[in-house]
Amino acid sequence: MKFKLDENLPIQAQQDLLQAGFDSHSVFDENIQGIDDDSLIEIASKENRILITLDLDFSNITHYPPDKYNGIIVLRPKDQDIKSISLLLKKTILLMSSERIEKGLWIVDNNKVRMKSTD
Repeated sequence: MKFKLDENLPIQAQQDLLQAGFDSHSVFDENIQGIDDDSLIEIASKENRILITLDLDFSNITHYPPDKYNGIIVLRPKDQDIKSISLLLKKTILLMSSERIEKGLWIVDNNKVRMKSTD
């Protein structure tokens, strides 16, 4: 699986994905920070990447229907410090071994994972 990380995620998130053996690009790698949400998801889609973000706007399945994109993961940690985000992402990485994210939306918080798809 390949991932695109939004600018609201710390560098540690990319390191966590790379350590787990995933292909991961950050908006900072490509110098596209500050890009609007629609452009970001389109770039991720063209690159066949799953978007990982803290931005709750991407959980709107009317505006971002999961089956139109490679996948969207919205992390919702209780605290948005680096350690909390990293722990939640590691929980998400473990889940990827048993659940399908492609063409879906995962909203992951400290207590549960909500999985949505339109197919």
